[in-house]
Amino acid sequence: MPRSFETPLGVKDYTPESFRKIETIINGARSIATRFSYQGIKTPAIEYYQTVGLNSQIREDELIRFTGPLGRMLIIRPDLTTPIARIVASTYRELDPPFRFFSYGDVYRNDSEGLIEEKTQVDFELIGEKSLAADGEIINIAAKIIMNFSGSDIRITLGHTKIMTILLEEIIPDTQKREELFRALISLDYVTYRNIVSQLSVPDESREKLLEILTIKGKLESILKLESWHSEKEEWRQIFKEIREIQQILSDYNLGDQVIFDPSLVGRHKYYTGIIFNIYAQGSPYKIASGGRYDGLIGSFGRDLSATGMAVDVVELSKIQTKG
Repeated sequence: MPRSFETPLGVKDYTPESFRKIETIINGARSIATRFSYQGIKTPAIEYYQTVGLNSQIREDELIRFTGPLGRMLIIRPDLTTPIARIVASTYRELDPPFRFFSYGDVYRNDSEGLIEEKTQVDFELIGEKSLAADGEIINIAAKIIMNFSGSDIRITLGHTKIMTILLEEIIPDTQKREELFRALISLDYVTYRNIVSQLSVPDESREKLLEILTIKGKLESILKLESWHSEKEEWRQIFKEIREIQQILSDYNLGDQVIFDPSLVGRHKYYTGIIFNIYAQGSPYKIASGGRYDGLIGSFGRDLSATGMAVDVVELSKIQTKG
């Protein structure tokens, strides 16, 4: 029996003071959505496992599943992006992109310790736009939401999901080992990552690359050192073309000085396909916003459209002491 009327581990109550901060952030995001012509959209908290659950490409052990009244497997939504992808492929099937959507709400997953992970997010999705201008727009919006509320300095950590994908697929044939390394990078568990790499049966040169990738972080010129690693591959060259371009786009938004490149950055969800990012703010050790390009996700619902988006962790942002 619950003691002292406590909530389940991983979820929380919010006092009026905390709730006011959360509402301020959401209202600020809504104002920015209007300014950038993003339309509000709302999706249900419960979705079918066979559609949103499987197509989300979120790990099975993270999904909170249960059997519905009609015997079909349901999930509590693990993100806001995948339900919007479902809508674009169904309700909006006959309409022409681009689509700009704004949403907010709670998402739920199982965390690595077996507890419920509850997050309140504001979410922006730009769908049907292939150019990196869309990625820059999304990152700029995330930065504005954070800075408008907190007044804090921010750091934008940028990466490209194909860097680690190409390296690991080339060096490590064992898919399970690749998955273990991806999980270590997602959780920033570099000790585990190094331990796994040290035990791999691969040439010393390959092992050194996998370890060196952790140390190459910084401004644009730092990450461009990697360009020569596979310069014969068009896909590899394209990565660094995109990195140069996104740096220029963010500089045009006056965000260039806040960018730090991290080639070991990988998206938490497997649907990411290109530029990915996290945004941190002074006053919090945790990422406040994250997102990136996910060009294959909507195609899994039957409509092939490019897309990019992001989510702001409203509760983490609300904890930052605002300036002024």
